[in-house]
Amino acid sequence: MQKKENKVGIVSRNSNISLLSLYDRLKATENIDQCGAIVSFIGIVRGSTNTGKKVKALHFETEKDIALVRLQKIRKKLLEKYKEVKDLIIYHVVDDVEPRAEIMYILAASSHRSQAFQSVKEAVELIKSEIPIWKKELREDESVWISSHSEKK
Repeated sequence: MQKKENKVGIVSRNSNISLLSLYDRLKATENIDQCGAIVSFIGIVRGSTNTGKKVKALHFETEKDIALVRLQKIRKKLLEKYKEVKDLIIYHVVDDVEPRAEIMYILAASSHRSQAFQSVKEAVELIKSEIPIWKKELREDESVWISSHSEKK
């Protein structure tokens, strides 16, 4: 069985984390035999803004220790709420990330698909509202802080 601390993470773009590595970790869960569904969400960087400006990369910053504690709390909350979900893995990438590259991974293993989908959807919303991750668009003509959990330091 994997250690609990391996179920959430804040990693750099150059880490060895991938959908396949996290899927393998989820499949190693002690009670995976009780599961009939694995649902995953992968957030990626868009290559243009909502107004059509080209994005060279997104730059993500966080207070890693705080973010990890909050990710653990989100994971715990969702596992308590969705009783059929047997395991949940949440990872977010920081630093500079180019278009098409992955920035967020959420995977849920559940007895049935319904709670797997619900838990993954709720995890995305909670991460966006509760994790202190600041995002800057690096565009061809300028760099702009576009969103944050709280004010940029």
